[in-house]
Amino acid sequence: MKKVSLAIFVVFIALAFTFYALGGSFGRRFWLDFLPGLMANLVVLALAVLVIDSIFKKERLEKLEQTNVSQSRMVQFFKNRFAYLLLEHLALATKAEVHNDPNLNFEFARDSLGETDLATVFYNKLMAAENREAFAQVLPRY
Repeated sequence: MKKVSLAIFVVFIALAFTFYALGGSFGRRFWLDFLPGLMANLVVLALAVLVIDSIFKKERLEKLEQTNVSQSRMVQFFKNRFAYLLLEHLALATKAEVHNDPNLNFEFARDSLGETDLATVFYNKLMAAENREAFAQVLPRY
């Protein structure tokens, strides 16, 4: 909007200098005839710029919302999938539970993790392991 306002001002100054260079005079009568028309045209131009700018902003916002929706779905899927993999590694969920979820969005895993005390589960797994050092160093690869 600032660029448009600046452009309008620069064009106005350029036209004024052109008029003056061509031999025009800027007397009182000129300004009385010229200013009402100029002001009306500038108001119409400003309204047109605001309308066009709001249309472009709306289009950009819609594109951004569409992009954010698809990225949010992907992030949500990964978050839920990692929650399931963690539950599977801790033997708190099975592959059969995945097939109970028709959309495969793994939300049951996220809900299950919210109810699980992970520190206690890790500690119990560590204490039950035969080789504790190997248990602590080995991470599952998926």
